[in-house]
Amino acid sequence: MRTSNTDTVRDHAAECELLRNLLTVNEVAQRLSLAPKTVRQLCLSRRLSAIRLQRTWRIPSAALEQFLRERLITTV
Repeated sequence: MRTSNTDTVRDHAAECELLRNLLTVNEVAQRLSLAPKTVRQLCLSRRLSAIRLQRTWRIPSAALEQFLRERLITTV
């Protein structure tokens, strides 16, 4: 199956968007008022979806939003 130029450009744009939306452990820790060690533990336990790049973690902003949405307590 041959992919068109448009598909290739679209895929590349999606990859670039993902890379722009990666947060560091320190950025997530600041946003959540947590220690960086706690964020790393969340990543290691897979409670927070993250990408391991060599010795560092990167958290997609969409994964952080999902993590928070799942833990949101609504009042009735």
